[in-house]
Amino acid sequence: MVYCGPLSKACLPCRRRKLRCDLRRDACTQCTRAQLPCSGYRNTTALRFRDETNAVQRRVTAQKSDTTIPRSPPQSICSQARDIFYHNYVLGPTKPFEFLQTVYSQTSKDVHLSRSVDAVALAYLNSQRPSGRTEVEARRSYVSAIQYTSDAVQIPHLAQQDSTILAVLLLDLYEKITTREPVFQGAWAAHLDGALTLVKLRGDEQFIEPSIRRMLIRLSTNMLISCVASGRPVLDDLVNLRHTIAAHFPTPPDPKWQESDLVIEFARLRQDIANDVLADKMEATVALIELDSKFLKLGMQVPPAWQYTTIQVDTKSDHHYESYHHIHPAEHVCQMWNTFRATRILLNELIRSKCMDWQGRLNAGSRFQAIHERAAGAIKQMAMDICASLPQYIDGPPMSFLHAFGQTGSPSASSDLGNGTFPIGRPDPRYHLPCYRLIYPFYVAAQSSVVPPSLSKWVVGELRFMADYHAIKNAMTVANLLESGQKTDVGHVYAMLGSYAFVLDVNMAEGTEIHKLAMIGCGSMGGGMALLFAEHGITVSLNDPSEATMDQLLATAKKAGLQDRLQKRGSYEDLCKSLGSPKVFVFSLPHGTVGDSVVDGLHTYLAKGDIVIDASNENWQNTQRRQGNLVPQGVYYIGMGVSGGYQAARRGPSMCPSGEERALDIVMPLLRKVAAKDSQGNPCVAKAGTGGSGHYIKMIHNGIEHGMMSALAEGWQIMNLGLRMSYDEIADEFDRWNEDGELRGTFLVGIGADICRQKDDQGRHVLSIVEDKVVQDVDGTEGTGIWSQLEAVRLHVPAPSLTTAHFIRLASAFRADRKQVKGAFGGQFPVQEWGEAKADKRSVLESLRKAVYATFLASFVEGINIIDQADQESRWNINYSAVVQIWRNGCIIKADYITGMLAEIFREPNADLDLLHNKRVAEELKKTFPALKEIVVKGVEHNTIIPSLSATLEFLKYSTNTILPTQFYEAQMDYFGKHMFDLKSEPAGKPETGKHHFEWKLA
Repeated sequence: MVYCGPLSKACLPCRRRKLRCDLRRDACTQCTRAQLPCSGYRNTTALRFRDETNAVQRRVTAQKSDTTIPRSPPQSICSQARDIFYHNYVLGPTKPFEFLQTVYSQTSKDVHLSRSVDAVALAYLNSQRPSGRTEVEARRSYVSAIQYTSDAVQIPHLAQQDSTILAVLLLDLYEKITTREPVFQGAWAAHLDGALTLVKLRGDEQFIEPSIRRMLIRLSTNMLISCVASGRPVLDDLVNLRHTIAAHFPTPPDPKWQESDLVIEFARLRQDIANDVLADKMEATVALIELDSKFLKLGMQVPPAWQYTTIQVDTKSDHHYESYHHIHPAEHVCQMWNTFRATRILLNELIRSKCMDWQGRLNAGSRFQAIHERAAGAIKQMAMDICASLPQYIDGPPMSFLHAFGQTGSPSASSDLGNGTFPIGRPDPRYHLPCYRLIYPFYVAAQSSVVPPSLSKWVVGELRFMADYHAIKNAMTVANLLESGQKTDVGHVYAMLGSYAFVLDVNMAEGTEIHKLAMIGCGSMGGGMALLFAEHGITVSLNDPSEATMDQLLATAKKAGLQDRLQKRGSYEDLCKSLGSPKVFVFSLPHGTVGDSVVDGLHTYLAKGDIVIDASNENWQNTQRRQGNLVPQGVYYIGMGVSGGYQAARRGPSMCPSGEERALDIVMPLLRKVAAKDSQGNPCVAKAGTGGSGHYIKMIHNGIEHGMMSALAEGWQIMNLGLRMSYDEIADEFDRWNEDGELRGTFLVGIGADICRQKDDQGRHVLSIVEDKVVQDVDGTEGTGIWSQLEAVRLHVPAPSLTTAHFIRLASAFRADRKQVKGAFGGQFPVQEWGEAKADKRSVLESLRKAVYATFLASFVEGINIIDQADQESRWNINYSAVVQIWRNGCIIKADYITGMLAEIFREPNADLDLLHNKRVAEELKKTFPALKEIVVKGVEHNTIIPSLSATLEFLKYSTNTILPTQFYEAQMDYFGKHMFDLKSEPAGKPETGKHHFEWKLA
């Protein structure tokens, strides 16, 4: 034993601040004045001597050992439990107890909170790794926590502390983890009632602090779930608490909160019907139908971030009930929708029950028959939608694999299947809890007498699969329950499954790092990216139909000292054998059928969890089709738009990936390393959304690019032919534009200066010998420009700056035809010199700069409007702030001023995605209007070719005008086609068929 000398009895804050502590009983005066939590006082007698035996032994062992890394002492069970609990509940993806960070770190002196944390942490550890010792420790900590918390609530100032409410919430969580039977009385409900009483004592000030508000949200959610599961009435105090919380939200409540409000209505309505409070059958039926209408309205109004995408598949896997499945942007979104579906099933079951009561008494009146049938249809649809949520979260071999091993019921004692292990490898633990959370909605769907027997049978099979492959015992319990035909209350099943006690405790990408990948397609873009990946330590296997292309790439790699990281692979089999697990492929291919051929060739060698990153300029519809087709195999397909050209592919491009969340989690660390960086060092890559949104955004990026390129080219010709400026003078002007003002830091303006200056070995400006034809749209090498224009028309989005730019590209491609037309006209309409403008050239150039900026900004506005309409249609849940970050550098449409402005706009809550509605964008375009009009007028006077500049001027005129010539247009259509019209005296309304017709001329 070692004597440690005299020790201070002072509290920790006083010792740290080196103050004399007065050791007052409840809290020292020094801490009270400083408004610090007093930690309490030490028993110095127990601290004067310390046993240093273990420390001496460790030092001696370390001196004798060759290694310099000391061994850590083994963690106690309680320490392990706290670490696991903190990781899963406080720091994990769902963070249901995130607020514990603030409260627990500030009030660790509160023994009742510490013991409550220990109790629930040990209970959770025991639920995951059952152990008699852990169970005993958990129970002991729980009893101790109850005692200390009971003492705390007796002391007024302690009863109102955040730590006390949090301790009670944790004790409730303990009950939900350890007790799976919902009851009205006892600890299953008592803790929450106690917490609600404590909240009422504290007053409204508690709702101001965000972290405390999150704690109260957790309390209200847990209490609501407990009431619904146990059939207990929803208290007015709970409803009042939720109203007060909602009043303090900085933004409108999210769909999950709104859904909870409707669940409260359902629970109360169901209780009133059961207790004959609402005894009138007609009144009850009407109330149920009105509530179902509210659910339907909520489902139609969820914002894009909470919407799911429906993927059609050509071939159903064993895990598909129908030939489609849903992709949710995150698991909490899937939970929200499945709660929505399960509640609507229960609600419509009640509607059917009431209709059947009326049919028995009123001889099956047709009105109630129709309601009865509608309710049955809603139940079937909700049940099928619940089934469609499975493929995204299921994992493992097809179910036929189970049958090959004789699995037809519960796992046999001799089989490894029931332990969650197969000969082909262990199940992925990332899928365990997502599957677990599907059991309850599965039960609600399958227990309904309305759904077809095939659906119930399919659900039972999937539950047995979860039990056999993932070793989820409760899945087998529920499967047996369904198969027995025994009607068990859904609340009891929910409680049996653990209620809200379990969280998603696995980081989807944890432990998965990419060290190898395959580059399929090694042309200018693919080759540049292969070198970029190799430069960042990745071993790249190359595959390309052209040996010469791969040899050229290897020669380039050798010059860069990267030859050891690039290897040619001739066959797909050899290619796949060279990769790790999961196998990662990057495509850089021509759009269309080539990608399909490559996927078909790889199909035999692909395994569950493999990832394909399609970095081609692929059509988004092809991307989504391939994503759906690869779901049965468990292979992820990421559609990734890549911008910046072949130079950026080598240095670091701008990248826009979309697809499954868990696949994106795996590839994002690598993509962030290699992506272009903005001026702050942030990578220009982000998760764009689900489905094929990454390729869609890149497609519209290219449409915006065409509008910008056309405007700049028109500005170049005005300077060259109108103002008779030399190429070098134009280059200097582009430099001025790129250094300051609205066009600063714009990629196209910067390379414009380079293009104007560049000379060949004969001293000629290279630009002077370049032909005036753009053929990529016509020869099929570029599809995105065409697709972006088609999308604008299909989605009814006016985008004249983009579409007009495309038309001049098309006209330019047919140069021989233009020569023939010129001959037919007997000459051309030559661009004339802007003679009078040369006298005030600096003023004209400033107007031209503003006009070009106006078209640049209009191109962004039009492009984002197209993306927004597609996002609403396809429910990709696009993150527009992320899109703007992707465009900050490394891409063709890089424009520092514009993207900086858009970044600020999209940071605003509930930003309007129609940017013409935004005050700042409107002001920017308004201030450029005089300059744009001046340039267009002069251009028309002098035959200057200005399609995009003039189209932008017209766009601003008709977008801001409420008296369009289409008034006459509409009358013409009604005259000859009886297309109807609206009256000026009526409200503007939606774009729908008018209500009036006039017989302009009798037939």
